[in-house]
Amino acid sequence: MTLQRALGYPYDIPSTSYVLEGEKVCPWRGEIDLSTRLPVLACGSNQSPTQLLRKFGPTDLPVMAGWLQDYDSVYSAHFTSYGSIAATYHYEKGVRSRQMITWLDQDQLEVMHQTESLGENYEFVEMDNLHFHSDCHQRITTAHSYNSLLGPFRLDALPIAIRAITAVSRPYPALDQEELQKKVIKKLGYDLSVKEFIEENINDAKVRKKHREWLIKTSHSS
Repeated sequence: MTLQRALGYPYDIPSTSYVLEGEKVCPWRGEIDLSTRLPVLACGSNQSPTQLLRKFGPTDLPVMAGWLQDYDSVYSAHFTSYGSIAATYHYEKGVRSRQMITWLDQDQLEVMHQTESLGENYEFVEMDNLHFHSDCHQRITTAHSYNSLLGPFRLDALPIAIRAITAVSRPYPALDQEELQKKVIKKLGYDLSVKEFIEENINDAKVRKKHREWLIKTSHSS
């Protein structure tokens, strides 16, 4: 289960807008009152009902799918506590990516903040002048997001997109989690399996921090 959680990132992402109703994943139907909710873009696993239910438990939460212009989901220069290399947004003129907006109420926002390592890995920011065209026939120009304080992880000066996130006109590679972990292991010169490497990062915070620092250094020297 530990390895599956790490390598499964960003988990199951529906192709259309949906609503969590308790533990059920339901289609988005008709007009939904969003007036008391905050739009928060989800660049990685927060697009997935599996991850949202892991964070919130049974809850009521609208999740709006659409196309976001000039932004893409790429890997961040840090590891999660459960062994995945996490996600962040990357501005790239001309890219269009398939994204989700979680419409959070105040209680959900507070829970989400607690899961995002604010001040260490992420900052909560407002993004203006967006071009988000939703499947619900709405255009969103302002939303919040959790952006990596460490920036994208780069190899050979290029960010690496998350393969599970659909996009067009990407000028850089896209990898899944296992492919990326294998590249990192090779670059580090380790004789370890992906399983062994992930278990090290999960079980030893000092090792995880050392590998995090390597991701940052490599990204800045690329």
